[in-house]
Amino acid sequence: MNAALERKKSTPLSEKETRELKKLYRSIVRSLHPDINPDQDQVKRQLFDNAVVAYKNGDLDGLRAISVMVAGSTLPGEPTSSTSQLLKEKERLSKLLQGLKEKIAALKSEYPYTVKSLLLDPEQVQARKARLKSRIEELNLNLAAYKAKIEEMLG
Repeated sequence: MNAALERKKSTPLSEKETRELKKLYRSIVRSLHPDINPDQDQVKRQLFDNAVVAYKNGDLDGLRAISVMVAGSTLPGEPTSSTSQLLKEKERLSKLLQGLKEKIAALKSEYPYTVKSLLLDPEQVQARKARLKSRIEELNLNLAAYKAKIEEMLG
């Protein structure tokens, strides 16, 4: 799982999250695998395919959502029989939405979003460019000095 996440340049799953991912995937496979349930409809097959992709990508949130749908028998395309099921689904989706909003807020508080104000101010951009140019010149001088020292030691 962590290798798949590395390819995506994501944060690796913790040991606990990896165990949860595998547990959810096994549960979903038992419920939706076409070989075990050959007479299932297209919606359930698509849900199974989505679970396989989510597992391969280490998408724990995706597997959690699929697991809730499978466990609650509230699969897309199936009619819901009561208002209480709809209210539960609304609550689940609200929690999921809140979690996503928190993740977005956390991402926006990290680099590169934190430099947005710098990029919007031309004076700060010019000052940063000047500091970087100065640093490059300083490093080039150091490089030339090291090259001269190496030549002196070899020659």
